[in-house]
Amino acid sequence: MLLYAVIPPDATAPDGHGLANRRLETIRSALAAMIVEECPDRLAGTNEESRTFAEILCNLPATTPLLPIRFPTMLATRSAVLAELQANETAWSKRLAELRGLSEVVIRAQWPD
Repeated sequence: MLLYAVIPPDATAPDGHGLANRRLETIRSALAAMIVEECPDRLAGTNEESRTFAEILCNLPATTPLLPIRFPTMLATRSAVLAELQANETAWSKRLAELRGLSEVVIRAQWPD
């Protein structure tokens, strides 16, 4: 499972596909949720994959705060994602509450090769 972002547990699930062209899913615990994508192969972490990942994150609904996950973080199964979520949900929930009503601007500088 490729991890994208942590969101509040009651946030609307995103509608769309991820980097591996599979539907994005939301796995929920009591205090937080995580947007993930089933990804059968490890990703190489190329610049192009990284840019595409960032575009997907930027296109997620702007109506909810999110904590982006570093690309290309992966966990083997949905149950592993849920275990990670439950282990960190208190801290992540607190951070999401701090971010409510704020937005982030990402600037990517590119130089000619």
